[in-house]
Amino acid sequence: MRRRIAAMGTVAAVILAGLIGLGTATAATGRSHGNVLLATEPYDQSTETDVDLGDPGFSVADQSTFRFEIYDATETTHLGFETSQCVVTSIVGTIYTFQCQTTVVFADGQIIAIGMLSGSTVEGPRALMARHDFPPIYRFAITGGTQAYQGVQGQLEWQSGPDAVLLKFEFMD
Repeated sequence: MRRRIAAMGTVAAVILAGLIGLGTATAATGRSHGNVLLATEPYDQSTETDVDLGDPGFSVADQSTFRFEIYDATETTHLGFETSQCVVTSIVGTIYTFQCQTTVVFADGQIIAIGMLSGSTVEGPRALMARHDFPPIYRFAITGGTQAYQGVQGQLEWQSGPDAVLLKFEFMD
């Protein structure tokens, strides 16, 4: 149960970490409309806490909280960090749904993102981070921010890579 929640938390953290990268790029470019930022979130740069709040074992209401470090696409420049909380919102048959809220923190403000993940309870959440020939792309809504990111909106795409999650931030015009 803890491993499954941990894996879901890692997935959410990766998504959220991508949001951090977006905020940093926005600050560097003056947050012009139509910005796209590519960033990475190394798998080995996170902390996580899982809580079994629902029925014993992997179940609805279980939560995972975590923090991830975010880097530019070359993995050489640290952009910031994200903190996230994810909750198992449903399990139907062998499919679970995980809802995540993330706050990306930069020196000049914060960005908020929200999204849902689904996966197989048979494979477990770790399958979301597995190396596949054609890994799925997940999309999260960027819903707002503070200070330099006040009013920001857009979309965050993330996809698992061999050693890190690949992130693509897109701001709406």
